[in-house]
Amino acid sequence: MNLRSVNVAARAALFFAVVILLVFGLGIFAVIQMGKLYDAEQQVGKKMDGQRTADRTYEIRCAQIAP
Repeated sequence: MNLRSVNVAARAALFFAVVILLVFGLGIFAVIQMGKLYDAEQQVGKKMDGQRTADRTYEIRCAQIAP
């Protein structure tokens, strides 16, 4: 099928549909990647919470030792 033989309205509709499908595909990909990023951020946050607790415990012990 030669695209030149198809009228202009049909060609425009076809390419518009292709662009819309690409936009939806990229949107779905972006949402999936954002979910992965959120999960990674949550894991880092949990590790940092443990570190903050250890730092706070150290500060309290140092304050108790200091006159």
